[in-house]
Amino acid sequence: MESLRTMAIRAAANQSDLVQRFGRVQSLEIDPATKTIFVSALLKGESEPLQAKLRYEVTERVGEKYFAILSAEISREWLQQVAALALEKSGPFCIPLQGTMGSILSMLL
Repeated sequence: MESLRTMAIRAAANQSDLVQRFGRVQSLEIDPATKTIFVSALLKGESEPLQAKLRYEVTERVGEKYFAILSAEISREWLQQVAALALEKSGPFCIPLQGTMGSILSMLL
């Protein structure tokens, strides 16, 4: 059974423009001790959900908080390769934690 924290984060993710652009988060497990997220998402145009294991950190730059994806293991090989290349070339993928929801998420993660 999902914890309240996990349900809140999944709901917030599904409301974000970034997630809505690509699909919907179906399930989410967060391990704050290891800073790992396990996610199942159904992408637009796909019939089967993808599974991903993300290692993350919450960082702060110039007074702004960010959710940064440090590494990703993804069940679609081609997407795994795209993620690995992007992380290799550009470093962590950072999502700003803005507004009230961002403040709540930064405390929960």
